[in-house]
Amino acid sequence: MGAKENNGLIYGIGKLKFNGKEIGWISQDGLSPKGEAKQTTPIYAAQVHDGPVDELTSNPGSTAFGFKLIQLKPDMCKQLFGGTVAESDGAYEPPAEFKDLEGPFEVECVSGYKIEIPRAKMSGELADSINMSGVLSYDCTVKCLKPLEAGKARYRIIPPQEESVVEG
Repeated sequence: MGAKENNGLIYGIGKLKFNGKEIGWISQDGLSPKGEAKQTTPIYAAQVHDGPVDELTSNPGSTAFGFKLIQLKPDMCKQLFGGTVAESDGAYEPPAEFKDLEGPFEVECVSGYKIEIPRAKMSGELADSINMSGVLSYDCTVKCLKPLEAGKARYRIIPPQEESVVEG
């Protein structure tokens, strides 16, 4: 079976993985960009009256994604947010203080694309209502941090790949 056609469109959430483990269902809203835009400071010269002569980057901005985790299995919550799972009844017990966890984050898209973030910081907080038309969720943010390995990018967008056929 060949790869999906690479038409440049990235869509549909297939699987999400954090620290190599698949995490559960997210809301139908999918992943949304949550980064901060680059901030610059214009530099003006007394001799130039029609605008700035240069611009300095005062903040390079950030890259982040957000999603709402709606499948709240105790082991998954422990993996993503810390805390424990009680032996007596299997209940998830959050840590006294939530600490953001770090690890690789991966998105497999239905379109065949893959997004890899080698060093991500995952944070989350409870969100949404518990009722007959909605479910409790964790509103999660995944920030792309500078990788510890030299020369590695903060994230990679990998186009659909040709599947290798194993003969046996």
